[in-house]
Amino acid sequence: MLFVALSLAACEPTDNLSLEIKEIITDLTTIKVVYDFTPSHGRNPSLLVTEGRVPQSTSDGILLDGPDPTFVLPEAGKYDLYFTLVEKNRFVSPPVAKEVNAFSDKPERPDFDFSIQSGILTVQLSSIDDSITCYFVEYAGSEYSSKDGQFSFEVTRGKEVTLRAWSVRQDGSPSDPIEEILDLSIDNPPEVSLKVPKPYVGNVIQVELADDWDQPEDLEVIASSGDYRFYFNESVLYPEVQLPEGSHFIIVSVIDSSGNMTNKTTPVYVTKTPSPRIPELLIEEGTFRRAIWQFEDASIKLQRFWNGAWIDHIVPQEGVSSVVISREGMSERGDFYRIHASSPEHLYIPSIPVFAKESQFRRFTAENVVSFMGSDALLSTGNTFRLVGNLTVWQGTVVRIEPGVEFVFPRGNNLIVSGVLDIDGRQNRVSISSPSVMGTISVTQGGSIIARGVDFSRTRLVVRGANIVVLEDCVLSDGLRIDGARSVQIYSSKILSSFFIGNADEVFIDGSIVNAETITLTHSAFVSISRSDMSADEIVIEQSNVRFIDSSIEAQLSVTERFSAVVMAKCSLSVGAFTILSGSSVQIENPKIMVDESQVSLANFSRLSFSEYALKSLRIVADRTSIATAFK
Repeated sequence: MLFVALSLAACEPTDNLSLEIKEIITDLTTIKVVYDFTPSHGRNPSLLVTEGRVPQSTSDGILLDGPDPTFVLPEAGKYDLYFTLVEKNRFVSPPVAKEVNAFSDKPERPDFDFSIQSGILTVQLSSIDDSITCYFVEYAGSEYSSKDGQFSFEVTRGKEVTLRAWSVRQDGSPSDPIEEILDLSIDNPPEVSLKVPKPYVGNVIQVELADDWDQPEDLEVIASSGDYRFYFNESVLYPEVQLPEGSHFIIVSVIDSSGNMTNKTTPVYVTKTPSPRIPELLIEEGTFRRAIWQFEDASIKLQRFWNGAWIDHIVPQEGVSSVVISREGMSERGDFYRIHASSPEHLYIPSIPVFAKESQFRRFTAENVVSFMGSDALLSTGNTFRLVGNLTVWQGTVVRIEPGVEFVFPRGNNLIVSGVLDIDGRQNRVSISSPSVMGTISVTQGGSIIARGVDFSRTRLVVRGANIVVLEDCVLSDGLRIDGARSVQIYSSKILSSFFIGNADEVFIDGSIVNAETITLTHSAFVSISRSDMSADEIVIEQSNVRFIDSSIEAQLSVTERFSAVVMAKCSLSVGAFTILSGSSVQIENPKIMVDESQVSLANFSRLSFSEYALKSLRIVADRTSIATAFK
C-alpha cells in the first residue's frame, strides 16, 4: 500500500458532499472506518485514504468501497490519515483529517494488587503503558470499569473470591485477562500508627487504626506509658494525666474480634519548655509584598488571618528567611500576618502579627482630631493629639499611630475600633491618657488592635467581638476586659487593676505581669501562659483549657469549674486554696515553690493530679465522685 503526501491545494472537490467520520476502530494494524456523508440521494462514492497530506489526485492512496470498510496499515505507529470521497475520478468532498495509532500487539496484562480493610476489598490495577485508558474487573458475574484502575467491593470473611481483570488501550484493544483467586479466610492482625504532634506537650494523640475485617470502632485499644494510662475514644488517645516533660515510650496494643493482637511501641519526647526566643516578622511593601524574618532555631510557617482564623499561608523551605506574598494572599482592606515556629524541643509562641495594607494614608498633624474622615489615617511621630468627641475607626480602614505620639482623651471620650488600630511605640513609647474622666478604647464588631510600646493611663481597653488583640511591652494601669476575640497575644506587658478574658479562640500570654483583684479566664478554647507572674485575690477559670508554664501564680483562692482543664508545669505556686468543681481537672507538675500548705477541695466528678513531692504541701478533700492522684 502506497501513501503519497501532497499539498492542500491539490484536492479541490467538484461536488458539495459533506463527509463525517463517525468512528475509527483499530485492531492492531487493521483499521475499520465508520463514516457517513450528506446529501446521499442514492449515491455510492468511494472513500480515498491517504497518509501525511491531502491527495493530489484520485489515484493517490487506496480506495475503499462499501459500508464500514477496513484496511491494513503497513506497521505499528502513529499516522495522520486523510479521508476524501471520490466519484468517477473526481473529488466530491473536502478531506477529513484523523490521527490513528496502530499497534503491533495486544496491550500487556495489568499489574494486580489488593487489600482488605473493614470488610471492603480494594483492587488496584495498574500499567506502565501510557496508552491504557481503562481497566475492567469481572466480579460475582458483573463487569465493572475504572479509569484509574481502583475498584472496591464488599466481601465476606471466609469465602473464596475469583476475579478476572484486564486493561483496554486507547484503540479499544483489550489485554488478555488475568484471573486471581483470593483466599478470604485469612484474618491478619490489625495495624496501628500514632500521629504524635511536634512539639508534644503530653496530651492527646491521634491514632490511625486499620483491620481487614473489623471496623476501627470495634477494635480494642490498650495504651500506656509506664505508670501513665491512656483512654481511647474515636481515633484519639487521651492520657489519664498529661505526661511530664522528658522521654517516654508509649505502648499500644490493638486486638481485633478474632483475638489477633498488634503491639506497637512509639518513643516520644514531651516538652514543656518555652522557646528561648520569639520570632520577629517584618513585612516590606513595594512592587511586591515581602515577608522577612531572621530565625534559624526551628521550622517556620507564615500564617495569614483569614475568615476569622489563622491559617498556614506559606511553608518555606528550611533556611529560607524571606518569601514573596502573592496577590492571592493579599486583600484590598489589608491583611494580618505572623510566623509560627515549631520544633520538638521547645514550645514556640507566634510572632507579633503585622498588618499590611497598600494605602495612601491621610496624615494628621493638627492637635485636635474630630474625625478620621472614614479613611486610612496616620498620626505623625512626636505630636500630641486630642480626641474631640467620640471617634470611630471604621471597618476596612486603619489608623496608625507613630512612635512618640501622645494621644489624649480630654473629657473621657470613646474611641470605637471596628477597623484596625495599629500603634507602634517601639522606638519611642506612645502615651494614651485621660487627664480627668476615664477614656475608653472599644474594639468591637470584628475590629483589631496592635499596641507595641504603649502606656495606657486612665484609659480602659474594652474588647467585645474582636478579631485580633495584640499587646506588646504595654502598661495598662486600669485593667483589661476581653469578651470575645479570635486571637489574643499579650507579650512583655503589665496589666493592673482588673483582668478578664472570655470567649476567646486562642490566647498567648508571655513574659507579662498581671496584678488584679480578680483574674478571670472563661469560655476560652486555648490559653497558654508562659514566663508570667499572675497575682490576684482570686483566680477563676471556667469552661476553658489553660496551660501555665514556667510562671508564678499567687492567689488566696483558685477556682476551676465547669469542665475546665488546667495544667501548671514548672510553676511557682502560692495559692491558699484550690477549688475544683463540675467535671474539671487540674494538674500540678514539677512545681518550683509552694506555700507550706494549700487546701484542695474537689467535687462533682473532678480530678487533681500532682507530682509526688508536692503531696506534703497539699491538704486534699474530695467527694465520692472525684479523685486525686500523685505521679512520679
